[in-house]
Amino acid sequence: MITMDKEYRTRDGEAVRVLCVDKLGTEYPVITLVLSRNGEEVLEEHTYCGRFYTTGTESPRDLIEVTKYDDFKIDDLVTVWDTNRANMVLGYFAGRTPDGMATIWSHGSTAITTNGCSIPYKQCIKVGS
Repeated sequence: MITMDKEYRTRDGEAVRVLCVDKLGTEYPVITLVLSRNGEEVLEEHTYCGRFYTTGTESPRDLIEVTKYDDFKIDDLVTVWDTNRANMVLGYFAGRTPDGMATIWSHGSTAITTNGCSIPYKQCIKVGS
């Protein structure tokens, strides 16, 4: 469900501003301004779930929540920690948990050498950022 307190983009990567999520009398209650590639904002309507079409068909215009680690790639070199920066760990980015925590491959491995185990951490930054 689309909410006013989160950040979104279209499935094809365009920035979105959510103006309203409760327009009455329509299957498209979510009203947005989408920043087009030419720099113009375009008014669009979406379903409660952020779909551009009510049929459930996937569209490049669907809304996707922007998450903290969207620009991270599997095996990016990262530094992670939970609450104390004194306990920082260097590792390779393995993805995100369902609740949004970053994970690294266990034992310093990469996607190629891993045994499939990854470890979640509360904080994560790319090395060199």
